[in-house]
Formats: sequence, structure tokens, C-alpha cells
Amino acid sequence: MKTRTLLLACVFSLVGTSLPAQPVPGSPLAGLDQLKDFETRRASSSDPNWRNGNGDARPIGPGKTLTLAELDGPGSIAHIWFTIAHDAPFYSRLLTLRMYWDGEEQPSVECPVGDFFGIGHGVDKSFVSLPIKVSSDGRGRNCYWPMPFRKSARITVTNESDQKCHAFYFYIDWQKHKSLPKSTAYFHATYRQEYPCVMGRNYLLADLEGRGHYVGTIQSVYLVSPGWYGEGDDFFFIDGAQEPQLR
Repeated sequence: MKTRTLLLACVFSLVGTSLPAQPVPGSPLAGLDQLKDFETRRASSSDPNWRNGNGDARPIGPGKTLTLAELDGPGSIAHIWFTIAHDAPFYSRLLTLRMYWDGEEQPSVECPVGDFFGIGHGVDKSFVSLPIKVSSDGRGRNCYWPMPFRKSARITVTNESDQKCHAFYFYIDWQKHKSLPKSTAYFHATYRQEYPCVMGRNYLLADLEGRGHYVGTIQSVYLVSPGWYGEGDDFFFIDGAQEPQLR
């Protein structure tokens, strides 16, 4: 029996012109005793009437787009948090997150909300990693990827379902800097899926251009027939190499 497989991947990368070596961090609390040369700021879903109101979420109609933040740089996003109330089954696959740096027309980040926060197929599950932490059975989504920008940042969420998103709660914590080093790289994330996967052919995770760091992939697999899809290898072809340098 042939195994039919759905493969999905959200690929993360940092792209820039120059990336100097960085020291390996020790304690996650290291540096708290050092004064920082930036202002801490936040864009959030808090009630505009912050003195007396408590309407701390935003609805998103079917097919509509909510702008979460429009930030003036130089700056760097340090933390993103979402909690969502949506009646559509598998809603986190039906909400598309996009991020635009420095006025670009095409987003540097374009990914379903659920996959961006580590869990595919639109389900709510807890997930723990260094850059992504999802708690409360999948309802509390946190991201700690550093996301710098020199001129501006715009973040949106589009409701691709035919049902209303009743409440979208969010924090976007960021740092306002005087300037960024020339070596600072931009954060990118892209999503792709394939169904059914073609047997005997490698599944393409990403085809990236530019100087940068590949920093990770979330891959979600759903089997629709018995068997295990795996035992395949991963291959990294860097700078046009004919043989993979990593395999």
C-alpha cells in the first residue's frame, strides 16, 4: 500500500550583509546587571481607553486583516504573545501572520499563526523550545526570536476563514534603538505545504538567497494511511554546491 503524506514546513532564517561571530550565552539572566541603551516599548490589544476600559482584544471578520503594529525604527522586536478566541475548527492554520521590514511590499514573514508558533495542522497543543514557548494547551503563544528593523516594521494578521475571530489578544514588545550595527540581519520565515507528497522525490524545505543564518524549521506531518513516512535524510546545499555540505 502506498503511503500518502502531507508535509508542511515553516522555515526560519536571518538574512543580512555581514554576520560577525557572537559569544555563546551562559545564564539566561546574564546581562540584567548592565544598563541598556534602548527604550522598551509595546504595541498591544489593550483598550485604547486605558484609564477606564477593559476591551483588551480585537475581533477579525472573515477575510479581514488586522494590523497589530506599525513601528518606527531603528528597533528590534524582542517578544510576541498571542491568545485567540475563534470558532472555526483548526483556526490557527486559517490565520496568516505577515511581517514587513523597512517599508517592503512583500512580507519577510508569511506563515499560519499555528505553524509560526511551533504547532502545525491548526491544532492547539503546548510546545517548548528556546525561541518559541506555547502554554495553556496551546492557547498562550510566545515568541522570542529577535526581529530587528532599521526604518519601520508592520505586522498584520489575516482571518482566512469564513467565520469571525471573536477576540485576538496580543503583545508585541520591542526596543527602540538609536541605531543598529551594520552587521544586523533581518528575520525571515516562510511556509509551504505539499499534498500528497511525491514518492521518490526529496521534499524541498526552503530555497534561500542572500548572506545569512538558517536557524530552524518546524515540520508537521499527517499520515492518511498506515506506515511511517520517515527514514529519509536531510540535505543542505550551500552556495550552489552540487554535493550537500550537511546531510
